[in-house]
Amino acid sequence: MSQQLFKLVGGERVPMTPAEIQNHMAAQEAAQQALENQPDPEPEFAALTNVQYMALVQKAAPLTSDQFVEIMETSADPDVKMVRLLLTMNSEPIHRDASLVSDGLAQLAAKGFLDEAGIARIKDAWPTV
Repeated sequence: MSQQLFKLVGGERVPMTPAEIQNHMAAQEAAQQALENQPDPEPEFAALTNVQYMALVQKAAPLTSDQFVEIMETSADPDVKMVRLLLTMNSEPIHRDASLVSDGLAQLAAKGFLDEAGIARIKDAWPTV
């Protein structure tokens, strides 16, 4: 299969030789292979408001309404209270890799509200930009 390709020489459109076409096609194929072999880019995770984060945890974990209210209002456990205080006092957007997230979820797991699969579901459900 012979294609007619052209190049610009001195502003003029000139047919490429068969050798130039072969070199051009090989370069195109190599470039395509390089693109296909690139790893998928890392996702960029959205920063969440406190309310968005709490809704994500409740839905993805999943937590029952009773569990959610216990965490956010009624638990007297000092570690759960600390998670609640840190979350409610936070005024910055919450990032997926923040210690507030990892430490808070670990505390909730230690207290039996979550398990490792629940933490994974929360991280997997985190929205991207």
